[in-house]
Amino acid sequence: MLLLAKKVARLFIPSEIAVLAASYIHYHDLSLVHYINTSFFIGGLFLFFSLTIFILSSGFFDRTANGFRKTFTFNGKGLSKDELSEIKPLSELIAIPYLPSLLNGVLLMAVMMVCLWIYYL
Repeated sequence: MLLLAKKVARLFIPSEIAVLAASYIHYHDLSLVHYINTSFFIGGLFLFFSLTIFILSSGFFDRTANGFRKTFTFNGKGLSKDELSEIKPLSELIAIPYLPSLLNGVLLMAVMMVCLWIYYL
């Protein structure tokens, strides 16, 4: 658990710096509204990336990828059953841990929600 917290902290601090830098570069000003807008997009990108990795590594698309391999040919030749069995499933090819980026995205969105709550007070 401590190792996961360190990974998230190593990802969260540069993400906050990236939010501030992107906000300043895009809007040429630092304000709460600009921070909220930018952190929403960057946090959403982290959530989208981590959920995509989670779905791909869970094996959800293994049957679909296998069906495409059986249906379509490569250079005019179909694949034999031995060749199909040697190909690794898609879920085994994805080896990226999704949890640190998922927690980073959730933290960015939580900070954005706190800033949004402060803004509307």
